[in-house]
Amino acid sequence: MIAKTEGIKMDFKGATFLYTLAGLMITFAGFSALLLALRPAAGAKLSLLDRYLAKTVMTHIFVLTAAALLPALFAL
Repeated sequence: MIAKTEGIKMDFKGATFLYTLAGLMITFAGFSALLLALRPAAGAKLSLLDRYLAKTVMTHIFVLTAAALLPALFAL
């Protein structure tokens, strides 16, 4: 006789939203990095303000992405 085992549901309420949000943030960070890399190729020079803003935005994006994935880690 084969025993039926049902899997334990590990998701929590709002997990899909947080995964989607994390994916969107990583996508935005990737496109921002591409634009930042292509801008000097087009002949524009990056100023100190551009570098500061890019660094700040990327840092915030990755911190928010990690924060969006933390509830999934805590649910384990």
